[in-house]
Amino acid sequence: MLIGKIGAALANKAATYGASLLCKEASALKDLFAEIRKVEMELESMKAYLHDTEKLKDSCESTGIFVKNIRDLAFRIEDVVDEFTYKLEDKHGGFSQDETEDQTRQELAPSCS
Repeated sequence: MLIGKIGAALANKAATYGASLLCKEASALKDLFAEIRKVEMELESMKAYLHDTEKLKDSCESTGIFVKNIRDLAFRIEDVVDEFTYKLEDKHGGFSQDETEDQTRQELAPSCS
């Protein structure tokens, strides 16, 4: 009887601790998705800027260098976002970012309140 109560108390504590860790992970994942969306919006702005300034890059050397630097940065950001997306899809069995975020929110949000 006593061993059963101790076992139940330990199981309850382990479940509570596990749920707490899971909630922290879900919160971090949610924040990460929000940051990725911000980066994607910035990348979109950078691409629009590059498109608009492409015709001006030959007007002066400093403009050409600035445009080249922005283009290089945009490519590096795009590579990081693509690699993150690839690793996320690989780790979560092919889920897209939105599907994974929605699934995480649905599964964990009620217990993380």
